[in-house]
Amino acid sequence: MKKEIAKIKEPVFYITNDVSRGIGLEKILPNYHIICLDEHPLVDYLIKEGVSVFCLERELGKKNEILRNAGTILSHSLVLDFIKEKSEGQKPNILFFKPQKKIELIAKKYHFNLIGNSADLSRFFEDKINFLKICQENDLKVSSGEIIRLGKASYTDLQRRFGEKPVIQFGRGWAGNSTFFVESEEELENLKKENGNIEVRAGRFINGITVLNNAVIYGDGFFISPPAVQVKAEQILTSTQGGTGGRQWPAQISLKQKEEIEKITAKVAGIMKKKGYKGLFGLDYIIEEETGEVFLSEDNARITASIPFYTKLELSEGSFPLLGFHLLAFLKPGERIDYQGPEVSGGEIVARNNRKKSMVVQNEVKNGIYSKDLSFLRESYFLDSTNKEEFWLETAAQGRVVNPEIEIIKLNTKDEVCDRKGRLKSEYSQIIFLLKEKLGLKCIS
Repeated sequence: MKKEIAKIKEPVFYITNDVSRGIGLEKILPNYHIICLDEHPLVDYLIKEGVSVFCLERELGKKNEILRNAGTILSHSLVLDFIKEKSEGQKPNILFFKPQKKIELIAKKYHFNLIGNSADLSRFFEDKINFLKICQENDLKVSSGEIIRLGKASYTDLQRRFGEKPVIQFGRGWAGNSTFFVESEEELENLKKENGNIEVRAGRFINGITVLNNAVIYGDGFFISPPAVQVKAEQILTSTQGGTGGRQWPAQISLKQKEEIEKITAKVAGIMKKKGYKGLFGLDYIIEEETGEVFLSEDNARITASIPFYTKLELSEGSFPLLGFHLLAFLKPGERIDYQGPEVSGGEIVARNNRKKSMVVQNEVKNGIYSKDLSFLRESYFLDSTNKEEFWLETAAQGRVVNPEIEIIKLNTKDEVCDRKGRLKSEYSQIIFLLKEKLGLKCIS
C-alpha cells in the first residue's frame, strides 16, 4: 500500500491555514510539503519528525495580520520562493482544502498543477439550491423542499407547507452557518432584513441524525468509505443550528440504511463523474428517527474536514487511504488499486468560537496526547494511541485571534465521543468546557 502511494515522487504542496489540515500522508509521500499560515506548536512537532513545513507567520514574524485564505497564502512571495526551491525544477503540484478562483489564477500564472477540481465545478455541486435541483432531476431521495424568494416568504405559509419548524438554507455557506430552523415570525423577518430577496431552499425539519459518507472518484470508478455519525451542534461546540461538532466512526445504523447510503452515493458519484469531477467528495445524509428513512442532504465537493483524521484511521488498519486515491486521480490515474473500506473506529470533536465576536487565546495549552483527567502525557502531532482513555488535542495557539465559528479545539480519540444519536457524551462536554477555561478566551471589543 505504502509502495503504491510512494510512486508519487512529484513535489506536492498542501496549502492551508492550519498545519494539521495537511496531516495524513506526510510520512509516506517522498516529496511532500505543508505550507501553512498559522504559527503553531504543531509546526515544531512535525519538523522534529522530519516533515517539510513552511509557516508563513513564522517567516514574517507576525501573527493575525494576513487574511486566512489559501489563495492569499499561495500568492505570497516567500511561499512562491519556497515552492520553487523545493520543486528543484519539477512542476509543483498544489493540494488544497477548498477550491478557490485565486488559487487557479496563481497556478496558471506560475504553471502549477492543481490536485483538485475547479472552483466552478465544486460550487456547482456544493450550492444547496443547485444541488436540490440536481437531486430532483435525477430522482435522488431528498426531503421535501422548494426554491423560493426569501423576501416573499410568509411564516404562516412556510409552516403550512413544511411543518411547525421550517428550514431555510442559503445556497452557500460553511460549518452550518447557512442553515436556519425558523421558529417564529420574528426570526424569519430578521433573515429577510439581513439577506434581502435572495433565492433560498425551504423545507421541512427532520428530527434525526446526520451521517457523513466520504468517497472518491478514481479512473473509471469510485470508492466509498463506511459512514460516520456527526456530533450534534451543541452550544458548547458551535453557535450555528445546522452545524456539527465532529464525527464518530462507525455510525451505529442498520445494514439496510448503510446499503441505501452506499447506493445513493454511487449514483451521485456517477452524476459528478459525467460533469468531469474526480477525486474526493463527501455527502451528508439525514436519517429520520421516527421512520428510519434516509434522505440525502448536501454534497461537499472537495476534500472534507474529516479527511486528516480518517486518513490516519485508514492507515492504522493497513488500508490504502481515500486521500491517496485523490492524489492518484490527478497525478497517476492509470494505477490499478483496490479499496476495501476498513471498519475503522474513532471519534473527533471540533469546538468553535461560539460567540458573535472574535476572541483571543490568552493562555498556552500544550498540544499532544492527554489522559481524560487532562494530564499531559507527551508531544504528538496526531493520535498515535489506541488507548480509549487517552486523546490527542490541538488547540488554537496562544495569542491567536479566533473569529466567530473558527475552530478553537480539536480532539481525536479511539473512544466513542457521542451516542448513537450524535449527542456529545457528558464526559467530553466537560473536557471541552475545562479546555476552554484553560485557554482563557477573551472577547475582542
